[in-house]
Amino acid sequence: MSVAGRAHLTPDRLSDRLRYLVLSMLVIVVAVGIAGLIAVRVATGQVDQLTKGYNPAIDTHTSALIDMLNAETGIRGYVLTGNKSFLQPYLDSKNKVVPTLNATKATLNSVGEHGQDASINVELARANAWLNTYAAPIVATRGKPNISDQRQNQGKTMFNSYRTANNTVSAQLQNKRDNLRAQSTRIRGLAFPTLIAIVVIAILVAIALAVRSARRISRPLTKVWSVVRRLNKGDLNARADEDDGPAEVRDLAHAVNALAIRSSADSVAEREAELFRQRTRLISSTIRRTTNGAIMADHLARGLGSAFEVDRVWLRTFPDDRVPSLTAQWHVERLADLDDPVDEHVEATRSLASRLWESAQIVTIDDHRSYQPSEQGQLLFKIVQKAGATSSMVVPIGDSSSAFGLVWISMVSHPRHWTMTEAGVAQHLAADLAHSLMQAHLIERQAQAVQMLQELDQAKSDFISTVSHELRTPLTSITGYLELLTDGEVGDLPPSASKVLQVIDRNATRLRNLIEDLLTQSRIDAGRLRLDMASVDVAEVLRAVQAAMTPLAASSDVLLDFDCPVSGTLQVYADAPQLEQVFTNLVSNAVKFTPSGGKVSVVAEHDEVEGGVFAQVIDNGIGIPERDIPNLFTRFFRASNASASVTPGTGLGLAIVHEIVQRHGGEVDVESELGRGSTFSVWLPTHPPLAI
Repeated sequence: MSVAGRAHLTPDRLSDRLRYLVLSMLVIVVAVGIAGLIAVRVATGQVDQLTKGYNPAIDTHTSALIDMLNAETGIRGYVLTGNKSFLQPYLDSKNKVVPTLNATKATLNSVGEHGQDASINVELARANAWLNTYAAPIVATRGKPNISDQRQNQGKTMFNSYRTANNTVSAQLQNKRDNLRAQSTRIRGLAFPTLIAIVVIAILVAIALAVRSARRISRPLTKVWSVVRRLNKGDLNARADEDDGPAEVRDLAHAVNALAIRSSADSVAEREAELFRQRTRLISSTIRRTTNGAIMADHLARGLGSAFEVDRVWLRTFPDDRVPSLTAQWHVERLADLDDPVDEHVEATRSLASRLWESAQIVTIDDHRSYQPSEQGQLLFKIVQKAGATSSMVVPIGDSSSAFGLVWISMVSHPRHWTMTEAGVAQHLAADLAHSLMQAHLIERQAQAVQMLQELDQAKSDFISTVSHELRTPLTSITGYLELLTDGEVGDLPPSASKVLQVIDRNATRLRNLIEDLLTQSRIDAGRLRLDMASVDVAEVLRAVQAAMTPLAASSDVLLDFDCPVSGTLQVYADAPQLEQVFTNLVSNAVKFTPSGGKVSVVAEHDEVEGGVFAQVIDNGIGIPERDIPNLFTRFFRASNASASVTPGTGLGLAIVHEIVQRHGGEVDVESELGRGSTFSVWLPTHPPLAI
């Protein structure tokens, strides 16, 4: 019956109550005084029960729940990761639960309260069951625990059973404490005004009647105000007495209670929403912690099942070059795995996912019994009927271009209303999965490509090394016999034969240099190039290069000019043969790309600013196109005009120069103008880095 109806049947108004109080005060004053004294005594006993019994019992009981939650968190983390460090909350809390619950019971017993003993014993039994039957065997396993879904669900059921027992005890303790508080407040509210009224009556009956009347009116208002203050401080369980006081006060109490009920419902909804958000964030972070597509899909299926508290989750990605083809499913313990429900309808299901993706929609069906499928939903309706679903949500999975999978979330036991928040979260998680799957698939392909390139590069290096060694042996034999012929060991040769032998000698030298470049590059690629460091005079190195290159320059009608200071002024700490190879390659390139009648100059000097030696090889040859300069020191790269002029070469010389100079801690640079020549600059430090 509504408050208005009760007020109509019981016309208790403020004016009526004042009149009744005045008429009855003289009769009940003595009885009220005695009752007040008794109430004070009773209230004192109730305060003792609250302060020494129920308040500390509730605190210790809450501590037991926190310890159990910590233990369950540690076990769950260990089961998910296999990392022993996740067990620390369990190890810290497992031995606290039973003593804490026993302490709760002992605290209540100390104030003569035994009504909750049976409920606390049930909670103790269920806590021991979870700790000893489920958690302890998991901790005792060696290595990462392999806990079946059935075992995990059994552990979850046992823990939920403990939570139920805990909630029961908490509710009993809370109700008893609230009752004691209400009774104590009521008795105090009656006792003290009554005693004051008795004293005042002795002095002045009129004043006593006025005070008593005011108290009788203000008491229910004070109780309502007390409830309002408790609600304002966050105690959403506080309720006003709707049957106490005049009709106006009862109406006010009813309004306050209605507000408290709405606030409590909103608070519960907010806590549930926050818990839901935490679960979904955990799903996203779990997906991103792995690069295995199958594990990602399994995490999403399990996470959705737990967060949405549904009966079944099924996930499928279709054959696509962006992601691997995957199937994952999760279901509650009482259900069995499904055969792939779209094997015989792959194209139709892919079409459904594509249409949902293109329209940026998902399918939500609260109750399949009243669902009238559209043309695009016919296939889904057949599948869910076969699987026994009563309510479903279907979410497409894809990227910016198109869909490549879908997630089906369903209830089997009863219909369900899917909220907009749940639909949005499901879409967000599907997008997270799509991004992670594509990234993982791309990483896998890149790794395969890198491995193939490494294998090809190694095969190329092995081939170059093998071919170079195989060419070196016959070339050594050729040059040896050539020296016998030119030295006259086999008799005098006619002039025409000498010219032929000179041509053979030049080409053998070119071939030897080519083989040496290939072997050097092979050693560089294999990391076997070693420098034999010693004090070296760069001037002496350049003179050796001059002696070796002069015949080549003369045969090409190119003037070769060396401008170096006297010996001993260009000292560096280096590998002399490697430096000779650097300048030989630079000078031979300059001679090769300088037309007949041209000039190649080599200049070397001490670097007064930076220290070390600065040398340049300058020619007035064909030059290098500007677009080719950035790639000039790359292996096997040749300038476009060099290739067009059919000038022989491998493209290894400058790459070797760059590598050797860098290993000496130096720098090599080039400036060139097409048709007007090039300048190659080499700077070498006096002391190269210690790492060389």
